[in-house]
Formats: sequence, structure tokens, C-alpha cells
Amino acid sequence: FMHIEILTLSVIETLRNPNRKLQPILRLVEQVLDFISQRADPVKTFSIFVSAIGSEVNCGVKTSVRGVLMVRLSLKALSDLISRMDEKVLMEHVDRIAPPLVKCLNHSTVTVRQSVIKCFVAMHAVGGHEAIDRLSALKNSQRRLIKIFVEKTQQSNPSRDRVSRINSQESKVTGENSRRPLRQVSGSNSS
Repeated sequence: FMHIEILTLSVIETLRNPNRKLQPILRLVEQVLDFISQRADPVKTFSIFVSAIGSEVNCGVKTSVRGVLMVRLSLKALSDLISRMDEKVLMEHVDRIAPPLVKCLNHSTVTVRQSVIKCFVAMHAVGGHEAIDRLSALKNSQRRLIKIFVEKTQQSNPSRDRVSRINSQESKVTGENSRRPLRQVSGSNSS
């Protein structure tokens, strides 16, 4: 994926273009963003989504329907990218990721606020409490809200918990090492 960043920028610009009708291409845009978020290098790609989100929520004017859609889809992609980061990488970049996310918590649109909570839950799943504790711009009420959704996610899907994820990765590694090649049943004699 040499040009994944260009593709990502093109998709975001398509969402922003007021002369382009969204309805015919919306499903395709969602599929492309899903593809990018599942396959692109998270470290190389997350900054594009952070910038897009930041430019939309920092502009100081009410966000348009098109802008809300762009922010929501970017937050979903960012959440997927965050969940694919390793803890060390997330902690190195949390200070760059956090500012626009914190602003999205105060967004006037509920779907944006819901999407940003999912990003924080993904951050917690990867970096634990330390990732959320480093976000000094969060108010206590916002921290409690994130904690509620983290606990709710852990109860409904324990595999998202960092410890569970690490344990499952370790069992996959030990399981792979313990596999032996199948012996040939008929034909040559194997020992």
C-alpha cells in the first residue's frame, strides 16, 4: 500500500466536496474507509484522520451534515486503526490523537459523540487506564462516561480487554509452536 495515504485523502475530500452527491457513493466511501482502516499501517494513516477530524471540529462554525458524516466515518476508521496499534505505539501518539477526540465529546451531534466514545474505548482496550489517564483535557464527567462505556464493552465482549487479548495472542503463538506436521498415512513410512 504505497499510496494508501493519497487514497485516504481522496476519500475525505470526496466527502467534503459540496458539488458531489453523496447518496450514490456513500456505501462505496464506507467500504473504502473500512478497507483502509483494516489494512493500512495505523501509524502512517491515523494522522490523516486526526487532521480531518480536527479541521472539522476546530473551524468554530456549526458542522454541516456533510461534515458530520466525514467526522463520524473518520472516527470509525480511527477507532479501527487504534485497535490495531500496539500499546507502545499508541502511548507514543496519544498526545496527537487526543485533542480532536476531546473536542468531539462536546459536539452537538449525538452520532459524533457516540463515535468518539468508541475511539476512547479502543484506546483503553490497547493502552489500558494509562492511555485515558494521560488525557489531561478530559473533564471528570467525561472520564466517568468513558469508564462506563469501557466497562460495558468489557462485560459484553471480554475479548476486547487488553489482558484477554494478550493471553489469546500468547496462546496462538504457543499453539503454533506446538503443531506438528501431519504424517503421511499411506505410502512411505515416516518416523
